[in-house]
Amino acid sequence: MSCSHTKHCELYVHFAADPSLNLWKQHYCEGGYERCARYQQALKGVSVPLTLLPNGKTLKWERTNEENGIHALFNAIQKNRVPMVKSILKSRLADPRGMTRDGCTPLMFAARMGNEQIVQILLDFGCNPHARNAQGDTAADIAMKEGHEGCARLIRERMAAVPPDGTDTPRPAVHQEPDADAARNERQSILHRVLGLLRRHGPERAVS
Repeated sequence: MSCSHTKHCELYVHFAADPSLNLWKQHYCEGGYERCARYQQALKGVSVPLTLLPNGKTLKWERTNEENGIHALFNAIQKNRVPMVKSILKSRLADPRGMTRDGCTPLMFAARMGNEQIVQILLDFGCNPHARNAQGDTAADIAMKEGHEGCARLIRERMAAVPPDGTDTPRPAVHQEPDADAARNERQSILHRVLGLLRRHGPERAVS
């Protein structure tokens, strides 16, 4: 039996986005979740730090801005925060066509979560509907496996409209900053605010 807190656990997003952390997911999230330090903290109604590992130790990692951006996007998708997803994409904090090491794209993650509005947004921002993960599945395949037929329909419609390389996928116009360094600093500042907002307003909650 899987942990009932995975939909709210911020660290689970990191597990889902990084195949090297699958063992954590298997041994705790999908296994003995009662032993998970994060689960125990959530049951007490205590705020759970993002860096707290299931075994009670503190996670130490240094991620690049690109990794922080994709993590923020996955986090917003997981929490169904539509305006936040739009903001991250419009601010170019994360590449909508990017993918994790096992080939999971933001579109695939949204298809798994089943939010049709977010799926449509990602398609409009240039996510390649033809992309396949390490298992050979497209986002449409994932949506169907999870029972999200509406998401699968949206993705298949886009697949029929664009070539496999996604070159004709429409992408919204973005403002071009005249100063590259200033633009980079501004995106980094926005990213820190986004991550902070997600942590403050997306706490893990005990499920009765």
